[in-house]
Amino acid sequence: MKAGRIAAIGTSLRLKNKFGSGYTVSVVVNEESKLPAVEKFVFSTFEEITESTPSSAVNGLKEKPEEEKTKEKSKSEKKKDEGSTASPSDKVELKSSAHNVATFKVPVTLGDYLPSFFEKLEEKRKKLGVQDFQLSMTTLEEVRSIPNQIFHLKCY
Repeated sequence: MKAGRIAAIGTSLRLKNKFGSGYTVSVVVNEESKLPAVEKFVFSTFEEITESTPSSAVNGLKEKPEEEKTKEKSKSEKKKDEGSTASPSDKVELKSSAHNVATFKVPVTLGDYLPSFFEKLEEKRKKLGVQDFQLSMTTLEEVRSIPNQIFHLKCY
């Protein structure tokens, strides 16, 4: 707090990246009856993309050394043995679906897959009856609504 106001160090983009919940994808269709098909497409496309493309390939990173692959493989096998599944926060969620607009929450962890998703959406645009689609990042208002204990505020 500084002079009765919340003070934060960093740009708005840095704050959004650090404390934000991810992205919002909105899809506008020409008929409300096409919304269920769009919802199914969004969920299945993200599932397909994330299962078929390793995140290192999406990020454009070089292939990892064999030693790192072995370590990661043993970690993932251990998680499978423990019965752990993908985190619910790594899934796309439907925020709303009404008046010809479907809005989805895409977590930050899936941000690297957005270009592939939009390519596939563009390919199916006419078939799905998509008029428009938008991508937005967490707003500063959403970041401000996060409880104060997360921010580690320093009093001056």
